[in-house]
Amino acid sequence: WTWNRFWTALPWAYRTSEALLQAAKRRNVRQLYTCLWMDDGAEVEPWSAIPALVHFATYAWAPHDASPETARALSAKISMAVANIDVQKYIVASGMDVPPGTDPETGTTNMAKWLLW
Repeated sequence: WTWNRFWTALPWAYRTSEALLQAAKRRNVRQLYTCLWMDDGAEVEPWSAIPALVHFATYAWAPHDASPETARALSAKISMAVANIDVQKYIVASGMDVPPGTDPETGTTNMAKWLLW
């Protein structure tokens, strides 16, 4: 979701973390964590990951029956209130690595890096 990119793949990060958290809630897993690795030449803008980290925490603490859409809406409000981040603009920016005709939630590329370098 951040590795080998200039900007966080937010749709992909949301989808994968939601799947993890739904499974963890079904199995009553009580402790989880997420991280943002920045070693070995990472070039991602760290602030671009804030919405994904906020979403992970929001959905993790949400009630078991909360939908991913509800958690996304709440995490967007929290991102704006805490860090003045407009999540929709960050999602648009993450589109720089999404080739036309592909689903941004099903994987990640680093197309912008290839075009730049």
